Amino acid sequence: MNGEAAETIGITRNLTERVKQQRRLRSQKEQLDEFASAVSHDLRNMDVPRSLIPSRIR
Repeated sequence: MNGEAAETIGITRNLTERVKQQRRLRSQKEQLDEFASAVSHDLRNMDVPRSLIPSRIR
């Protein structure tokens, strides 16, 4: 060999499905975060005695 590449080896992977799944999961997480925020806000602003709200939610 004189310093030139004798052969080339390549590996390719199709990441399309993985990227689609990551985008779906990110979207679902954002929706869940928005829902949790709305529920939390509603619970904090309800006219309900605090004693009726479980401590893990307060």
